[in-house]
Amino acid sequence: FFMELYIFLVIIHIYANYSAVRALKLNSFNEDRLAIVINQYLFHGVIIDVGEANQLESLSLLRKP
Repeated sequence: FFMELYIFLVIIHIYANYSAVRALKLNSFNEDRLAIVINQYLFHGVIIDVGEANQLESLSLLRKP
């Protein structure tokens, strides 16, 4: 019983952290966000805003934009 409860609570905790990070609207550039903005400008000719760059940024450490 306790192991199932622990796993359930860990899953809820990970989902809550993921949702919180997705909700952030950071105004500064990191390497990934800068690459996203530059690629959008070079390939599409538009400068995207902070919200769009944050939505396109990957939260995974294994995947690059």
